[in-house]
Amino acid sequence: MKKFGKIICVTVLALALGLTGCGNKDDDKETTTVAAEKTEAKTEKKTEEKTEEKKEEKSEEKTEEKSEEKTEEKKEEKSEEKSEEKSEEKTEEKKETEAESTSEAASEEVSNEATIYVGKDGSFTEIKAEISKDMSVEDQAAAIIIEIGYAVGYQIGTLDISNGKGGFSIDFSSDSAPFDIENTYKGNGAEVYPVSGGQEEVAKVVFDSIKESLQKYFGGGDVYFSLNGGDITIGSITISAVEPY
Repeated sequence: MKKFGKIICVTVLALALGLTGCGNKDDDKETTTVAAEKTEAKTEKKTEEKTEEKKEEKSEEKTEEKSEEKTEEKKEEKSEEKSEEKSEEKTEEKKETEAESTSEAASEEVSNEATIYVGKDGSFTEIKAEISKDMSVEDQAAAIIIEIGYAVGYQIGTLDISNGKGGFSIDFSSDSAPFDIENTYKGNGAEVYPVSGGQEEVAKVVFDSIKESLQKYFGGGDVYFSLNGGDITIGSITISAVEPY
């Protein structure tokens, strides 16, 4: 009986131990499975996090690229605006230059216009004439005297015109007006400033008109008259060749 009892105890113990061993193995398997699942979950989470990080990085890169593109576009726009502004400025400068050139050309054309004064004793009629500034001062003075002759209807001839003594010296020819008014009349009765009097009247108009026109045209200065280099005497009119008229 004692042996049998021992055998039973050993058997029960063995069974107990066997059951215990089996229980531990299942627990280990479950523990291992859970750990593996956790590891996979962590791995998946990390993968997702990395994927998200990569997406964020790509998004940031795209944002930076867009920002750079916009910056470049702005630079290009500013460059184009500056180019347009420069082009407009150049266009304006060209217009101003052309306007100045046109103005200068017009000024040059207008500068050939002159006003002669025909009359006597401070009462004069203004007459427009063309006097070229390209000529010498003496030739311009001669042209003014010729224009006065056209206005009164007489041919006025000069031997010499000089610019000195602080003004002009006009030396007349004896075969021209106002010294020979019969043979030097070239008018037809429709003169701009007809002279109705005799030789003294013609002389007064010629001398006064020449003096007034030269002084106004050249901006002042004295005027001297002479006949063949000497003094002038016409009726009651006496003019010294060395004294300003």
